[in-house]
Amino acid sequence: MKRFFLISILLCYTIAIFAQRGFVSYIEPSFKNIDVKYKITNQNFFDKSSPVVIILKLKNNNEFDVQVDIQIEYQFGIKSRYKSEKVSVCIPAGRIVGGRMHGLSFELKTSDTKIFNNEENEWFFSVFDVEQIDKCTVNRKNLKSN
Repeated sequence: MKRFFLISILLCYTIAIFAQRGFVSYIEPSFKNIDVKYKITNQNFFDKSSPVVIILKLKNNNEFDVQVDIQIEYQFGIKSRYKSEKVSVCIPAGRIVGGRMHGLSFELKTSDTKIFNNEENEWFFSVFDVEQIDKCTVNRKNLKSN
């Protein structure tokens, strides 16, 4: 039983570490002291035919809490253009939020993770609004510090 418990903890730790790999800094300059990283991957890691998702990770470098409103657009060639739903997320000063837990995962209409290697295909922020707020009302246990 002790061995099972130890193996379970080790497995969970390994999965958590592996999930953080592969994030790339967004090329654009920082948005009002908000650093943006992203990862393009399949929704289900073990099923390569599952839809592709863009997962965002945002870091608030300000000394105050902010509310960030995000919407992304992506296009495949000239014909197909899609817009995500608008997402709002509160980020306390000096903290990082990201991933599906915070609604920062955007599903695409493809299963090809290399879709943006083609110059005709791109994704970008159609909305990226940052507003200073008094205090975030989120569970701070789920947030990472610097």
